[in-house]
This record gives sequence, structure tokens and C-alpha cells, in this order.
Amino acid sequence: QLMALKWVHANIQNFGGDPQRVTLMGSSAGAISANFHLLSPLSRGLFQRAVLQSGSLFSARYLTNTEDAVRTSNEFAEAIGCSNDIDKDLVSKPSLVLQCLRSKTQDAILQAHVEFSSGTIISMRPIYGDDFMPKSHLHLIERGQFQNGEVLMGTNLDEGSLFLFLGFPHLYPLKSTRNVSREDTESVARILFHAFHSPVPTDVFDVYFDVGSTDGEKLRQDLIDLVGDLLFVCPTVHFADRYGSEGNKVYYYSFEHRTTDSIWGRWMGVPHSDEVQYMLGMPVRLPKHYTREEVEFSRDLMDMWIAFAKTGNPSSKGLQWPPFRGSNGTYLSLKPGQYGLGSELRLAQCRYWKKHLKYPQKDNAGHLALENFPGKVLWYFGNVLSSLSKFWTKVKSYSRKII
Repeated sequence: QLMALKWVHANIQNFGGDPQRVTLMGSSAGAISANFHLLSPLSRGLFQRAVLQSGSLFSARYLTNTEDAVRTSNEFAEAIGCSNDIDKDLVSKPSLVLQCLRSKTQDAILQAHVEFSSGTIISMRPIYGDDFMPKSHLHLIERGQFQNGEVLMGTNLDEGSLFLFLGFPHLYPLKSTRNVSREDTESVARILFHAFHSPVPTDVFDVYFDVGSTDGEKLRQDLIDLVGDLLFVCPTVHFADRYGSEGNKVYYYSFEHRTTDSIWGRWMGVPHSDEVQYMLGMPVRLPKHYTREEVEFSRDLMDMWIAFAKTGNPSSKGLQWPPFRGSNGTYLSLKPGQYGLGSELRLAQCRYWKKHLKYPQKDNAGHLALENFPGKVLWYFGNVLSSLSKFWTKVKSYSRKII
């Protein structure tokens, strides 16, 4: 990514572009990647703005130190039969290990990784302690050591639903209205927290689930909200708050439209990454799969994103989009023909998670305090990215009626 940024900076003017007006844009893991570049000293000056859609560095612990990275890599190499503790590992014989890994098939590597991951995601994580990321992201954000500029960021209404379907399809089938019990709902939540390498907060069920509730649909939606708040909404809100506290302009959105002919089950609402199709103009390219309102909605959103890339302000066609300031800041809700301003997005829930998530923030004295943070995201997150990638690359051949 850094090499690509350097190439763009050096050559964009040959294509009519401006090296002083480069904008990074990413969704989900792509948003987290763009967030890394906001912190890296090697990326400074190579771009001026960033769009972070459903993802921030607070979404998970995505960095590890070099020692842990070597240990983890050796463990994986041993799991696939390319390393041992006696005479061949990445320290003593790195070339032999690499040669062995290159001889393995893609399927063998993927299967070994599934077994090696043991229910967690991204066991092979980026490292800190090198030139690209000298310190951990928490250390850098705590001290305000990031590139200043403008950021456009936001989340979707039902971020957690896709993970329930991909992780627990026997309980949450794609097109199902199955009534999942309170016991099963809590079991799923506990499994998710185990995947995060975090103990279940003692009061989390009291916070998210009504006491004594047996309403399966309500329990399912509460679980969707819990997962979405933990993984995406609150981490994104808190990064917006922290980044804006240094005087940077942050524009926040809440994407709240469910596609009329969605491939996802109705119970899934507006799932993770569902906004990407509109920002990339899929309704404009394939209008027969969308309503007229959705085609115009896509045009509006592209105009906003383009305006942000050009000027650092997404206000477009007379629509004024004020900056987000503070954890209870203003945001723009996105629906076809309905662009309303709101504030205090999931405020009570995000205050709750602030007790359990490690977010650098300024205290009243101008110093920075840290709070506790849970661990890794779901092991099936890779499946999400793979599924979404296949969806976009094969969208023309997709049936709009699945199951």
C-alpha cells in the first residue's frame, strides 16, 4: 500500500491529478488500513484525506510486536510442516522455511490457517516497532501522533447481523425467522467474547437484553446491536471523537437504507459493508436491480464523496453536512431522499463500552487516560471479506433472488 501511495504521489499529475489532493478510501479492513496510514510517519504527505467506512483501529488489536510476530509465524510454519524447534525455524533457517511454505498449495495453507487460528481472526497481524509503525497504534493515538487532515467516516445501522449469519448459520439462516431462545442468544454472545479473547462483562446482558425477555426477534436484534456496537459503531465513534479533538474536521454518517431487492435476509436489516455498492455506483451501472430512488441515492452519495475528495467537505447540492465534534457529535443519516441530522449516536451504549475498550482520550487536565480493551475480532471476519469480494467482482452474474 505504501509503495502504491508513493507511486501515486509521484505520477498522479501525469494523469491530470493533484498530488496535494489524494484521498484514501476503505471499507471494513480497508478502513482500518487507511487508519494505519493516518498514523504511519512513512505515509505523511502522500495523501491529505481519508474515508473510513465501518472500521477504525479501535475495532480490534490489529498490531503485534516483532517478537510475538516471529513466534506466531514459527508456530504456523510448524503447523503446516515447514518448521521445527530443533534445526529449522524462521530465525535459524528462514530461507528453508520460506521455500517449504512456497511449495504448499493454497488450500493447504488456508486449511492450516483455519486450524491454527483457533477461533480468532488475523493471527498474522501487522507489526509495530519498525519504520512504518514505530509504536503501537494506541501509543501513537494517545500522543496525537497522526497525520492531520479531514476524515469522512461512519457505520451502518445493523453492523452485527452479517456476523451472526456467517458465524452461526444454524441459528441465524439467511432467510429465516427462527425464534432463537434467550439461552442460545447468550451462548452466542459468550462465544463471540471468547473469540475476542475477552471475558464477558458481568452486566452486558442486562445492558443489552430485557430481563426475562423470551421474544426471539427482539433478542436477535439486541444481539445484532451488541456485536455492531462492540466491533464497529463505538470504535468508529470514539476514533472520530479522538481525531476531532486535535482540531481535525471529521464528518460522520449513519447508513440506514436497506436495499429493496437485497440479497440478505430481511432480519439482517442494513448489514456490514452494504453501503459500498452505493458509493461505488452499482445502482447507476445496474439500474434494473434497484429502484429509481436507489439510483438517485447512489448518485447523491457519490457526489458527496467526490466533494469530500475535492474540498475536504462532503456538503453537496445545497446539503450542509456539519462536522462531528465530541462523542455526542452531529452525524448525517443516509436514506434515499432523506438526509437528516442527528446527534448522540448510540451514546449510552458507547459510554458503556468505554469501560471495556482501550481508547486513548484526553482528560480534563489535558492528559490522556487509557481504559481496558477486548481482543481480537471473529475468526470468520476473513470469510466476510472473501464473500464481499466475490460479490462485487461477480455482481453482474449474481441472482438477486438467493434462496
